[in-house]
Amino acid sequence: MRRLAALLAAGALGCGSVATPSREPFSPTRFDYQPFLRAHPDVPDPNYLPFMAHRMTLKQKGQDVVVFCRWDPKRFPLAVWVEPPKIDAPLQNEFNPKQPNDFVEAAWRALDEWQHALGGVVSFRRAESEASSDLQVQLIGQEGPSPEGEGVQVLGNTPLQRACQVKSSEVHAGRVDVSFEVPRIQVYIADQFGLLPPDQVERNVLHEMGHALGMRGHSPIPADLMYEVARDRRVDRLSAEDVNSFRALYAIPNGTVYEILPRTGSPPRPAAHAPPPPVALVAQPWIDPHLGYAMRVAAGWRLVGAPRGIVAIDGLSWDYEASFQVIVRSYPTIAEYVRRHGNSHLRGGELVAQGPVQIGGRPGFHMTVSRPSPGGGAMSEEHLFIETGDGRIVVVIEESPAELREGFQPWFDAMLASLQVFTPEAAPAAEEAAPR
Repeated sequence: MRRLAALLAAGALGCGSVATPSREPFSPTRFDYQPFLRAHPDVPDPNYLPFMAHRMTLKQKGQDVVVFCRWDPKRFPLAVWVEPPKIDAPLQNEFNPKQPNDFVEAAWRALDEWQHALGGVVSFRRAESEASSDLQVQLIGQEGPSPEGEGVQVLGNTPLQRACQVKSSEVHAGRVDVSFEVPRIQVYIADQFGLLPPDQVERNVLHEMGHALGMRGHSPIPADLMYEVARDRRVDRLSAEDVNSFRALYAIPNGTVYEILPRTGSPPRPAAHAPPPPVALVAQPWIDPHLGYAMRVAAGWRLVGAPRGIVAIDGLSWDYEASFQVIVRSYPTIAEYVRRHGNSHLRGGELVAQGPVQIGGRPGFHMTVSRPSPGGGAMSEEHLFIETGDGRIVVVIEESPAELREGFQPWFDAMLASLQVFTPEAAPAAEEAAPR
């Protein structure tokens, strides 16, 4: 960020007016995102802003600028024309035919969901004609194309190649002058099995509209609507992180510069390492009175909510080295839980060791699992099962790269030692903190 600030202060982007989308991918990390977040403390977080940015190559410069582009708020409400699909006759079910308007209204429900979820940050109105529209939703009454090889069927497309236009490379207050416009999105209403249900078309329009509103890439988290899924999308609503991402995009000035890079390469990533000692935990414990446990998180780690517990990570939900997860399940004994769910804890990994242990004076069991890391090497996981004696099992999963296990172990031990288990009706009288 110091280098970026110096470049911006010196007007290092120059005053050229021509920029083209870079052919280089942009692979953000927590190391470039966290300084950006500190420089913009008012944006909703957690969010996936780095994955929304456009990487643009500035002509006559040896640099790429990574910049945020989205609609000018003065353009809202956008006039939208939803083109009714011309449904190929072989796709129709003669016993339950679908009408073009079924899909048109599905598209409008998707637009209404965007307006509602973002609280009016974006808005739409029905255009009287295609010619009078700002944006066209083109519903195609054909089967979506299937890429060659291992590619899956594509059911939606939003052309973004020319959406972001850098009008001037002169920098003012960390911004460049940009414009943004997406004339149309395309959504197919059939796959290889025939016509899709209107509610699935609605989900696909919902996703493509996220791109049309300014998201260049995809969310890194599968639970998000804006995660990259080409067909049979199961997420039908925007997640809290989806909402935060778009609220953040429209909260920062249009044309805000995220990073300046050489024409080739990605932001530098420091070598992986464990936090240096001494170990420190936050003073205020996280208390879950409903599931009946409390714990103190390592200082500087982030809490992320989970369906049956919590996860502490030493970075971001999409980029971290180590995690400490707590899960609470209703099972009378460890043996019964492991018999039912032991294989799911392996998930294709190798069982290195297992056996009984004592954890905080309570009977427990451990499974040490090794599994390949997506980035190469191996991940080490310690799965601990604690019997509470009142019909519950507390599961703790400690995860880190195998080569960093020794460095992270004191942090895992300190959090485990802070874990308190109680019956929900006997919850400590302390304020419940919100996970981030």
